[in-house]
Amino acid sequence: ENRDWTLAGIGININQVKFPENLSNPVSLKQITGKYFDPLELARELAALVTARFETLDAADDLHERYNQLLYKKGQ
Repeated sequence: ENRDWTLAGIGININQVKFPENLSNPVSLKQITGKYFDPLELARELAALVTARFETLDAADDLHERYNQLLYKKGQ
């Protein structure tokens, strides 16, 4: 079966500094950088970066192989 589209999602904690105690290791951009981020501006920047990267993909590229090379803790 061929698929003509893909839906991907990500979650980013932006300005949150308090998290439920049952979470093992949550962190936000604000905690990492000490800066406040405008969520709408950040979303626009992220969308532009994702779109730009998507547009550089070439159908001949071995995307699956590149993805596997970047997996965190692969083989551990």
